[in-house]
Order: sequence, then C-alpha cells, then structure tokens
Amino acid sequence: MIANRIKSLREKMGISQIKLAEIVNLSQQAIAKWETNKSEPDIEMLFKLSKIFKVSVSYLTGETNDPTPPDKKNIAPEAYPGQAEDLKKIWELAKDLSVEQIKSAISYIDFLNSQSDE
Repeated sequence: MIANRIKSLREKMGISQIKLAEIVNLSQQAIAKWETNKSEPDIEMLFKLSKIFKVSVSYLTGETNDPTPPDKKNIAPEAYPGQAEDLKKIWELAKDLSVEQIKSAISYIDFLNSQSDE
C-alpha cells in the first residue's frame, strides 16, 4: 500500500523520483525501492512525506482512505490545551515504531475511541 501511495502522490505532484529524493535528502534508488515495495520509509520519513504530500500518515500506510492530514482535522496538540503534553509524548514515543507497529497503535486507538462512544 505504501509503495502505491507514494508513487501515486509523487506523480500527482508532477515530480520525478530524483526530485523527491532531493526534497527528502535521499537517493533516487531509495525512492525507487519504496515504490517497488522493496523497502519502506521509516516513521520519521513517513511524517516528512505526509507533510510534502499534504496527506495523513494513516493514508500513506493504507490504514485509511481519507488523505486529510491531521492539521486539517484540528487534532494537533494545540487543539487540546489540557492534553498537549500527553499528545506530544505519544508523538515522541511513536517516532521509533515500525510501520506495522504504527498501524497496530492506530487500530488500538480506534478501538478505544469506539469504546468511548458507547
């Protein structure tokens, strides 16, 4: 899923693999490996790509089909004055997780949200 999303978004922006590589300070070969599913960007790079493409990390990883980035959903830490430190801590803890671990964390948070709605 990540491979298809990166390639599709890059092409939609009208930039080459070489240009994207320059933007993210990597080699064109690294971008090609992402797009052919031979490797995946780390979590820090996913966040960087999400900003470049103006989509959510969840969209890049295939967790959702909604590309709307978090800042457009008003879920940035600043939107929750009493919880800003907790959200920053979650953000800090998540940066070292693998893509699969991020997907698991998102699923668990979705589960917790569904429980609070009941």
